[in-house]
Parts: sequence; C-alpha cells; structure tokens
Amino acid sequence: MPSQTIDANTILAVMSVLSTCIALAALAVIAIQAIVQARIDKNQIFNSAVDRLESVRTDRRELRSYVKNVNDQKQQISYPLPPDIEKVVDRVCREFDFLGLLDRTNRVDHHLVDMFYSVPFVKLYEEILGGYVNQIRQENKRGPTHLWELVQFYERVKYVPTNHPAVTGEMDWPQNPRTKRVA
Repeated sequence: MPSQTIDANTILAVMSVLSTCIALAALAVIAIQAIVQARIDKNQIFNSAVDRLESVRTDRRELRSYVKNVNDQKQQISYPLPPDIEKVVDRVCREFDFLGLLDRTNRVDHHLVDMFYSVPFVKLYEEILGGYVNQIRQENKRGPTHLWELVQFYERVKYVPTNHPAVTGEMDWPQNPRTKRVA
C-alpha cells in the first residue's frame, strides 16, 4: 500500500474550514439561546404586569360599583371625584399606565394583553378613568405628560371590545383586534 503524505497547507485548510464551521455552530447556538431568553423575559414581564394589575382588582371592582350606583341614580359622574374614589381611580390609572408602557415598547405580548385586560380597561376608561385623566392632565394640574402612556394605550386598544369573539360571534379573535371592526 503506497504511503500518502498530507502537506501542511492541506492540514491548515482543513483546520480552517473546521474552525469556521465550529464558530458558525457556536453563533447559531448563541442566537437560539438569545431568542429563547427573550421569550422567557417577555413572559416574566407579562407575569409581573399581571401581578400588578391583579393587585388593583378590588379597586377595579369598586370603580365598577361606583359607576353602577351613579348610573342607577340616573346621574352622571362629575369631576373632581369624591376623594376616596379619586384615590382608587389614581391607583388603577397608574397600573394601566405601566401596562401601556410595556405594551408600547413590545415588552408584553399584545394578544395576551388584549385577551385579558383591554376589554375591561376600555370599559373603565370610557366610564370613569378617561374623565379623570382629562381633568388631571390639564396644564394647571399635573400636565399633559402625566399618564401619557395610559392615554396612548387607550387609543391603541379602544376597538378591542368590539372585536371580542363574544361580540362578533366568531370562534376566535381577529388577526389584529386593535383595528376598527368593519361589518
């Protein structure tokens, strides 16, 4: 059997190709890990937002009860609100303001936000939160930057309730429930 010799240049070329393949494989693994970590981070942030919003669940219930009582008396909500109600409204606004920031910066999944929080938020905003926000954002009060994320969040999700499957009769949510529904 004849002996074959491999010269140094061939060995270097093979080693170069192998090291390139190893480097590309390592980059692929790093990229996959980054994608997985980003998903984990997004889920953790959503869970944190849920915890914050659930901490004001009784406040939201109190506001719905207040609105119902005002409506049952055939009255309209007037501003400024009673001090005890104003404190509750402010706490709820702050949590939805925070959710609005997370939503705008894509730190939470929009679809989950819409399925769990957009519908009750829009209802509360239109019944009581919006009037409070308009009042306190005046220049002679806290100013237009206060609760800005909350106002922007409302503008993004105001059509979600009309796109809810229970309203539309569809089996599932539309691709983008934040767009105005066309009948």
